[in-house]
Amino acid sequence: MNKMLTHLNGYKREAVLAPLFKMLEATFDLFVPLVMADIVNVGIAAHDFHYILVRCGILLLLAVVGLACSLTAQYFSAKAAVGYSTSLRHALFEHIQRLGFTEMDTMGTSTLITRMTSDINQVQSGLNLFLRLFLRSPFVVVGAMIMAFTVNVRAAWIFVVAIPLLSVVVFGVMVITNPLYKTAQARLDRVLGLTRENLTGVRVVRAFDKEQSEIDRFESANDLLTRMQLHVGHISSLMSPLTYVIINLAIVALLYVGSIEINVGGMASGDVIALVNYMNQILVELVKLANLIVQVSKALACAGRVQAVLDTEPGMEFPAALKGEAPADKAGDAVRFDHVSLTYAGAGAPSLTDISFTAKRGQTIGVIGGKKDSSADAKPNTSTSQTQGDSNSNGGSSSNGNSAGSGSNDLNNLDDALQNGADDTNNDLNNDSFNGSSSSGKPSLEEFVNSSEIQSQLDSMTSSYQGMGISIKAYAEGNTLVYDYTLSDTYSSMGDMMTSSLDGMDSTFKSVAQTLNETCDTGGNAKVRVYLHTESGKTLFDKSYTE
Repeated sequence: MNKMLTHLNGYKREAVLAPLFKMLEATFDLFVPLVMADIVNVGIAAHDFHYILVRCGILLLLAVVGLACSLTAQYFSAKAAVGYSTSLRHALFEHIQRLGFTEMDTMGTSTLITRMTSDINQVQSGLNLFLRLFLRSPFVVVGAMIMAFTVNVRAAWIFVVAIPLLSVVVFGVMVITNPLYKTAQARLDRVLGLTRENLTGVRVVRAFDKEQSEIDRFESANDLLTRMQLHVGHISSLMSPLTYVIINLAIVALLYVGSIEINVGGMASGDVIALVNYMNQILVELVKLANLIVQVSKALACAGRVQAVLDTEPGMEFPAALKGEAPADKAGDAVRFDHVSLTYAGAGAPSLTDISFTAKRGQTIGVIGGKKDSSADAKPNTSTSQTQGDSNSNGGSSSNGNSAGSGSNDLNNLDDALQNGADDTNNDLNNDSFNGSSSSGKPSLEEFVNSSEIQSQLDSMTSSYQGMGISIKAYAEGNTLVYDYTLSDTYSSMGDMMTSSLDGMDSTFKSVAQTLNETCDTGGNAKVRVYLHTESGKTLFDKSYTE
């Protein structure tokens, strides 16, 4: 996080003044119930109209000064938050420009767009709210309780009981919903990824008549997102009724104790009004504090995702030795390749092999892979299109005859690769006929896993993960189908991303378990275990699913 905090250096003054002005506003708010108590106890009781007017003038003054402090605090916090997010967005965009195709394909375009927009906006909102409330809310809660003791000690003990109960409800709801918000964000990433893919590949989708299947994929992902958001919303909605039940019970207790104290002369009726106001202030600030913690937690999660991108180092750096002025005889060269080979991370073969050429300014050169030939002297071909000047070029190609540079552009999105792998298992179970050795005629789980269909599927999945540093094995442990994912230590930064993707596929893996029970001889006890670990043996995700 140190890299990200440096973007706040230019707004240190604003970051200090914003919470101080909010505390000043809170101080004025704490005096309001006491002034109201004086109006009731003295002005109204004595029918002193002049006293009432003076106290109303004090209330108006407190309101004006409090409003001025609030607006000033809002100005400083907004200036700091907007300036910080602007600087962070510039830094992130500049960093993305330096990343290679391998890093971009590994993270995915939709992920980078989300980090640049939604995540940074969430960080901005969290910082704005933090600067305004992180001192004010605790100050008001503690200050209101202290002021209650100055009014009446016996009645103030109700505050000592009510505040912990309110805190348990508010923060309990927060603890439950916080991880659910993270899951919802991961599912939002998938929806955004599907949207981007369909918008950029609309011609391909239409060419292969895949509109309906893409609509079904989007509806499925969107439905998962909707259900998760509704689930979080239902839990969050419990906060208001529960807190108001507690606060209303506390107010009833205050009125009861207050009536007794008034009868015995221990306090005046205006003091009861002041205590009720202090109780309402505490409720409001606790709800604000809970909302602050939720927003800050979401902001920190988003900040971590942005930081992960900033921590990703480019796979290729321009050598420092080549920087500087070009020789006079090379001044017209735009770029020169001298016996260059290129292999994308995780690729099975090089994309470029021993390629050499010089491109002049204004010249366009196309490098085309060589044709497969059984003859021993088969040679790769190159094609050059010149817009100006002449050029001599020698081309090289990968051993498999693919055009150079195609490896990175064909890498699948991580979420899609994981989802498609599980879907393929379901399709194999539903569409293929497996004969087993059991008396039921159904294959055992081990027979199903060792079938040619599943082995072919694993090869396809391995290919789809090419360039992501991921390998996969599938095997049977009794009635459990194990997906064993191994993440290369080189790509350990993808751990959180892959964990989030797997965590959002609960329904998919449960569906696989259900289909296994229907198709294989599992006695209705089929399980699907998803195990993700690093090359060095660190467990990142381990979860089992049943229908």
